[in-house]
Amino acid sequence: IGASGSVLAILGASAFLFPQVRIFGMIPIRVFVCLLAVLYLLTVVGDRDFSNATHLGGLAFGFVVPWLIGPLFASQQVRWKHYRKEMAVKEVIDEQQEVDRILAKVAEQGMRSLSAREKRTLANATENQRKRDLQREKKLRSNW
Repeated sequence: IGASGSVLAILGASAFLFPQVRIFGMIPIRVFVCLLAVLYLLTVVGDRDFSNATHLGGLAFGFVVPWLIGPLFASQQVRWKHYRKEMAVKEVIDEQQEVDRILAKVAEQGMRSLSAREKRTLANATENQRKRDLQREKKLRSNW
């Protein structure tokens, strides 16, 4: 019960989200969905078979929901991107503070005073800095 309406809702959403897709390699999905909508509309009006109205409703639902929710989803993506950027900056700052603490310890007590964990932290920080430098260099090259 309701499976065919759900399938048509997915078709409607696909027509909205992926209009360039072609069915059977030649029919654009939007044309196919419009033909289905007309078919179900004619069936509802002509035969007075209201079970097909649920199919038409599923098709309309699938087409309209992405249109309504799309702007909300886009703004949420912007917020998540901003959050991820803030977290990346925070990780770099935290890593730098830890490196500064370890280097201060080296200045006071020498390299032999470092634990295995502190040595790994320095090695990881060095590798992370190399990656950031490579990314920065790629970005500079792409701007030229």
